[in-house]
Amino acid sequence: GQLAGVRAITCCDDGQVWFGTEHGLRQTQRPHSHPDWAHISTRDGLVNNQIRSIVQDSAANFWVGTSGGISQYSRTFTSLTTAHGLVHDDVRAVIHCGDGILWLGTGAGLSRYDGLAFANFTTAEGLVGDRVHGLLQDRDGSLWAGTMGGGLSRCDQARIGYLTAADRLPHDGTGAMVEDRQGRLWCATAHGVSRFDG
Repeated sequence: GQLAGVRAITCCDDGQVWFGTEHGLRQTQRPHSHPDWAHISTRDGLVNNQIRSIVQDSAANFWVGTSGGISQYSRTFTSLTTAHGLVHDDVRAVIHCGDGILWLGTGAGLSRYDGLAFANFTTAEGLVGDRVHGLLQDRDGSLWAGTMGGGLSRCDQARIGYLTAADRLPHDGTGAMVEDRQGRLWCATAHGVSRFDG
């Protein structure tokens, strides 16, 4: 079908739904009836067709994490790669924080983008692992990075901490995270789900 190999989904306030696939972006204005699909790929300016993550920022721009870098879409594409300072081109997770900062989890570390330049963080700076597959900013402003094989890193303004299988995490392969209304962190791992109460 048209949506084979879906890796990422995002829904916009205006009703558009965007799907990231192994063959580019698919977008529809009418997800509830017979969808009218648009296909967006490298032919249109996307940096790479293997989509890993999609996020919309507060200015309604889309940031598309791919296996070849990150593309920003606002009527046209602007792409950023290691040539621009990104720590690694395989962008697995992207979040846009309330302060306007974009965080990117990659296959070789974490990048922070302020709109002008990148700051990069790896195990050398204290991350528990370099293959970052999940990101979350919690209500206290701390950034959580889920890594494959390392566990969870928690970054706040003062330091970088971590949680691993030695700290009751079911497995060090972590990814998707969500914070519930009570402020508890739920984390998907290779061996189940963990909940942290703070």
